[in-house]
Amino acid sequence: PKDIVLVLDTSGSMGGYNRIEKLKLAATRVIETLGIGDYFTIVEFNDSSRQLGVQNGLLTMATDANKEDALKIIQSLRPSGATNYIA
Repeated sequence: PKDIVLVLDTSGSMGGYNRIEKLKLAATRVIETLGIGDYFTIVEFNDSSRQLGVQNGLLTMATDANKEDALKIIQSLRPSGATNYIA
């Protein structure tokens, strides 16, 4: 089993050179490798940071349904704002 935290930069600079599409592809591939014994979460950062797709702040079990939800979240990401590494 593994615990995965994907930290994804969605700042405005990710809009150039297909960066956001490459980010989505890489994140999708990571999620697709997860099995039922694995846990994961996704953190997005630009001007601020936020954990996506969870209410309790914990890692999510990698069930098929949770992975499908995560893939939808990943595909919805858009570049905006500045890069704030301390967010």
